Amino acid sequence: MIAAATEFQPGSAAELLALCAGEWMCLRSKYTPAGGDEDWQQSERADLQWSWLASTEPDQLGTLQFQAKGETPQKLQFFSDGKLQTAAGDQASWQLRAGQLELSQQIGAQRLEETISFSKPNLRLRNVLIWHGDQLIAAQFCSEIRRVSRSVA
Repeated sequence: MIAAATEFQPGSAAELLALCAGEWMCLRSKYTPAGGDEDWQQSERADLQWSWLASTEPDQLGTLQFQAKGETPQKLQFFSDGKLQTAAGDQASWQLRAGQLELSQQIGAQRLEETISFSKPNLRLRNVLIWHGDQLIAAQFCSEIRRVSRSVA
C-alpha cells in the first residue's frame, strides 16, 4: 500500500537532514539502461556514517557530512535559499517536495538528481538519476536502515 509508505514525512528540510544523522546500513543497486538484458550492473552493501551540523546563520540550514567506511568524508553545505555547495566548491540546488528532499547538480552536459526520503525514522530511501541531456544514462536505488543500539534493561 503506497499510502502507508509515505505516512512519515518530516515537516522541513532541516528536520529531514537532521534525521540523516547516524550509522546506516545501505543496500544499493546500480542500473545502466544501455546494458541490454543485464541492465542491473551491480548490487552492493555499505556502512555509512552521516552527521548533521545545524547552522546558527539565518541564510544557512547547516552541513551534512557522510562517509563510507575507509573513504574520505563528503560534505554538503545547505543554504536557506535552496542552494547547496560541496566541500570542493561545486554548486547545486535542493528543494523539499512532498516530504522528500530533491538535490540537483549540473556537471557539464550531465545532470545528477538525487531524492532522499524516509518511510520511517529508521528507514531511508535514496534514488539517484544521472542524465545526459534528456537521456537517462545511470540510476541507483538505495534502501538504508539505521543501526540502533539495543537498550540495556
